[in-house]
Amino acid sequence: MNHHHFFRNALTGSAAILVTTLGRPLAAQTAGPDSIAAQIERSINDTNLVSPISGAPIAPAALRLVGQTITAPTGDTRVRMTQALSRSAVSPRDVDALLASLSALGNAPTAAHVQEATMDFNTFVNMASQSFLSDPPDEFLALHAILLRVASGPEVPATRTRYRQ
Repeated sequence: MNHHHFFRNALTGSAAILVTTLGRPLAAQTAGPDSIAAQIERSINDTNLVSPISGAPIAPAALRLVGQTITAPTGDTRVRMTQALSRSAVSPRDVDALLASLSALGNAPTAAHVQEATMDFNTFVNMASQSFLSDPPDEFLALHAILLRVASGPEVPATRTRYRQ
């Protein structure tokens, strides 16, 4: 079964399930920069990382792109990530804000940057079209999985889904 189908079911009617989950108090608030950086690194190198929505494995190419967007952003990675998110109907300003906060998170992995990236992600979700959320690209699913793990802290298992339907 296609993992996109699960995302559509999880978000029927609104993006509340996703926003609520990433809006909880962040475990990262009590973690130091080294711990947050290690969690980011573990997440982007985890070949068993799964979509929190479907439980399906994250595509390695999408995981690499999101990892590069966070840890080593270049003009090319920014263009590729922007293209992946382009059909969301989110304003270029809000997409740019999300990408900038991801870069800031990679450059200075602090609790404040985790919170900023999470808030920008939630803004993106709230502004995204229903058609985008019904059939999100793998890069979006990878970004969601990484941010959820980083925001939730290291106690979140790599291969368990956080959503129950």
